[in-house]
Amino acid sequence: MPAFITLVAVLCAVFFKDTELDPLPVANICFFALACLNFLFLSLITDMRSVFFSLLIFCIYICGRRLLTNDSYMLETSGIYTWLMLCGALNLFAFFHISSKSKYAFLILIAFLFEGAFLENLYLSGFSSLPMGFSNLSFVLFGLVFMYLLSSVSIEPSIKSNAFFFASLLVFLALLNIEDTYLFVFSLLGAMLITLLSNVFSALYTYFRDPVTGLYSLNSFQRHELKFFPPKYTVAFFYIDNYQKLLNVFKQKQTDLLVKMVIKRALSLDLTPYIYRLRADQFCLIFFDTDVKQTYELIENMRRLIAGTEFVLLNKKALKLTITPAVSEKRRSDADAFAVLSRMYENFRQRYTFTQNMTFCEEIEKNKKVNKASFRR
Repeated sequence: MPAFITLVAVLCAVFFKDTELDPLPVANICFFALACLNFLFLSLITDMRSVFFSLLIFCIYICGRRLLTNDSYMLETSGIYTWLMLCGALNLFAFFHISSKSKYAFLILIAFLFEGAFLENLYLSGFSSLPMGFSNLSFVLFGLVFMYLLSSVSIEPSIKSNAFFFASLLVFLALLNIEDTYLFVFSLLGAMLITLLSNVFSALYTYFRDPVTGLYSLNSFQRHELKFFPPKYTVAFFYIDNYQKLLNVFKQKQTDLLVKMVIKRALSLDLTPYIYRLRADQFCLIFFDTDVKQTYELIENMRRLIAGTEFVLLNKKALKLTITPAVSEKRRSDADAFAVLSRMYENFRQRYTFTQNMTFCEEIEKNKKVNKASFRR
């Protein structure tokens, strides 16, 4: 919200100025429209990286169109231009590391606005000289940042990381050609468009997929049931034991890495194409061509496989994790797959304290009770 208020204030300051905005009214209207759409969309989701990156693009546009391009001297030789290049590279590096749900969002915003005020005061004070070599330093810094971004995106690709990299290239192109009005405006226009599209497509992806593991999310569950599930099937779901403790000890990034390793190990059994991450520590599997006993055996093998595996983190720490699975099947009385999950979850929740790291199957437990009763008779 502070970023959005800042955007509105700057928009008003720009649009209601007496002087002509620039010779590209259509392109500028498109840029401001994309910026407004982007910030309005970001107000509906929580993604601090996208908020500050979009704000950076917008502020560079304002600096370039209102502070820099009105000067008669060559910008490449001015100190303010070099400072802007240095700040741009440092901001790209910093914003790439901002968590999507940063606790310090307001402090980052204050620091960002302080940086903008610092550049503006340098410009107004006539600061136009820097020691030799600073101009080349800004280009070297941009090169190092892009090498780092490229390596990071190659190791852990995602919609937003890829978009961040290519939009950053366009921001650098705009700064490099700041005296060329057409190239400057259209480069930032492209950067803002990439950012907006990546935010929309990333939101759609995370609605249907879990962004950490790439598995289907809970929102895909009902959609798949209506389209792909047969009338009768078996359902299995499992907990990752002590997930909250893992999160407290290893924090979010390392815990996500552990979860991905657990899923990779589970998928080595070639269980089913329909696997869902219901919650952070809960996963669901759908089996079409197996009965309850077969599903019980498969999920028990998965439990033993994971329990016997050592998971090694990046800091060379090795640990063993356990899961606690449950198995059930769809009955005629069940309205849908959610009814199966709800019934299985309630039965399993009551036994979880005693059955941790064991496989539980409601139908098999009932059969055991019936067999015991028959044996007593």
